[in-house]
Amino acid sequence: MTALLLLPTILGALVMAAHFLRDGALQASMGAGFAAGWDLFMTGMCLVLPWLLLVRRRAVMRLMQLLLALAAVDLALAGYDIVRMRMAEGNPDVIPPGIIMGATAGSCLVAAGLYQTRRLKARYPAAGAGA
Repeated sequence: MTALLLLPTILGALVMAAHFLRDGALQASMGAGFAAGWDLFMTGMCLVLPWLLLVRRRAVMRLMQLLLALAAVDLALAGYDIVRMRMAEGNPDVIPPGIIMGATAGSCLVAAGLYQTRRLKARYPAAGAGA
């Protein structure tokens, strides 16, 4: 059951890795070296961070909640940019990307909220609890 509660965090990290990888590829194609390198670094971080879930500390739980909340904000802003760009181009098909990015951002918020369940709080005890 605990693995099912952690699965949205892992999926959220993979989605963010794909998001940064796509962003980095776009930046590299435009010749933005530093920005593309930063996005590739962030892709790597998104792939490594889920391994922290193996460390049973409350700080890890809070870090994951914070990162998932930041991911939700980033995805919501990216969705807003996509919709705004399509509207500026006169593309009438603006609703699907908005829904997709909004749902993805919402799923990251749900994943962050799952850390408030009793089972995950027990998995990640506060410092000094139970010692």
